[in-house]
Amino acid sequence: MEQNSRPKHWSIVKFTDIFDIIGGSQPSKDLFVFSPQTGYVRLLQIRDFGASPEPVFVPINSVSKFCTKSDILIARYGASIGKILTGMEGAYNVAMAKVEIPGAINTRFAYYYFTSDWFQSQITGFERSAQAGFNKEDLSNISFPLPPPKEQAAIVAQLDAFFDGAKSRAVVLKKIENAIGYLRQSALQKGVSGELTEEWRRENGAATNVQKKLPQNWTLSTINAVYSINPPILQNIEDNTTVSFIPMAAVEAETGIIDLSQIKKYGEVKKGYTKFQEGDLLYAKITPSMQNGKYAIARKLENGIGCGTTEFHIFREKDLGLNEFLRFFLLQTEIRHLAEDNFEGSTGFQRVPASFFKKKIFPLPPLPEQHEIVHRVQYYLAVADKLQASYESIKKSLDDLQKSILHKAFQGELSTALPDGEPIKDLLERIAIERIALETNRNDERKNRQKMKKAQPKEINIQTDLPALLRETFDYQRFNNESLVNFRVKIATNTSKSIVDFERFADTFGELISTPLEEGVEPYVNTHYENGELFYTNNLNRAL
Repeated sequence: MEQNSRPKHWSIVKFTDIFDIIGGSQPSKDLFVFSPQTGYVRLLQIRDFGASPEPVFVPINSVSKFCTKSDILIARYGASIGKILTGMEGAYNVAMAKVEIPGAINTRFAYYYFTSDWFQSQITGFERSAQAGFNKEDLSNISFPLPPPKEQAAIVAQLDAFFDGAKSRAVVLKKIENAIGYLRQSALQKGVSGELTEEWRRENGAATNVQKKLPQNWTLSTINAVYSINPPILQNIEDNTTVSFIPMAAVEAETGIIDLSQIKKYGEVKKGYTKFQEGDLLYAKITPSMQNGKYAIARKLENGIGCGTTEFHIFREKDLGLNEFLRFFLLQTEIRHLAEDNFEGSTGFQRVPASFFKKKIFPLPPLPEQHEIVHRVQYYLAVADKLQASYESIKKSLDDLQKSILHKAFQGELSTALPDGEPIKDLLERIAIERIALETNRNDERKNRQKMKKAQPKEINIQTDLPALLRETFDYQRFNNESLVNFRVKIATNTSKSIVDFERFADTFGELISTPLEEGVEPYVNTHYENGELFYTNNLNRAL
């Protein structure tokens, strides 16, 4: 913020003079479950604040950092660094930090500031790598504009009114975006089903076979019968030959536009990359590029040859199919979902296998009709592209307006001086006192957690401690399955021995269920470790 442009009664302070940040918890993934359970709490991750949350729950005693719906979190790492997150409750992981806001600061005022370019330009401009994230020292270099409390509230009221209207505008924009998407998908579906060329077929002497719902002269075929999948390039290339280089980022989603600006010598990229030639169809096989529709026809390649990421499948025309027709078929939402259902690999690195296309059936029109379908679908997609460009322009204008409003708010241009408000000097003193109290409370809570942890019974490792403790009482035998240990319990009576199975044990053991000694009786054995001694209770009326 420019010193000369702000109101004179405002103060500019360091972020760390007003706020503190509290990092999150990172329990082991072994503790994750994916549905609510008693004694568990939701572990919030950055993705949970987006359109595709993936809820995860962990034992409540495995985490120590929690947030409420009104708390404000800041993403600390990676591409999301600086993203402001709020509106959810639970524990939160280490990828986020909670902002501790003193009561003397209007929470909505702080929220708007964190989303403004005043804050965002500072937090995203650190020299530290995004992967390393930010720390408190970084935040000490960020400035915070501090008006009196009454003025904070007045600014918030103006921003709330503006952004309430922005929500209505966002709903309208979403409807426009959905309509453009519907136009694209409708053109694709009607094209590859033959509906777009129904009149063309009548004019050319063909008719629709209503019974099969497939136009006459069309056939059903597998993709690999019509196209070569991941074929080699058909010529020998000298190492010093320049070729196009196409990473995934060079392919535009949906439109298939390719950025051909990167040129490399073939010798530099002939190993470790996917090779293709003029006219081939590039299909992004990895998530999320596949779902986003990164499929493109390679045209105007340097010397007719290209190399790119290994995350492309390559399709090449044979005699019966056009690559553009196949691209339109694959762009359909229904086909993308089918491809996603056939993903292979671990989460985050899932890919569509080539085998999916070798067995996938698709409708194949004669070549002349394929050309006509491509021509007509391209027309409607061009219309959609123009609408999309207008939509993006309007959306950018509204985004710029929102940024401008926030910029003006924290430059002091929306405020009206309220001389009867609390002096900034007094406000800063009140904030300092409150921060000391907050820090004291945090320290007390930390000490209480440590005391509770020490007071808990000692955990017994079943593979080390237990055999030694019970060697006088139990005959111990470990099976190949590490999670199942069998003990033969010696009961101090003249009756036969009872077998006790320990299942699903990790670090501790609790209830031991023994096999029935008499028909219809379900005896149990409970055990716990306390103050260095092992205690048992049972319903057998026998000593163990």
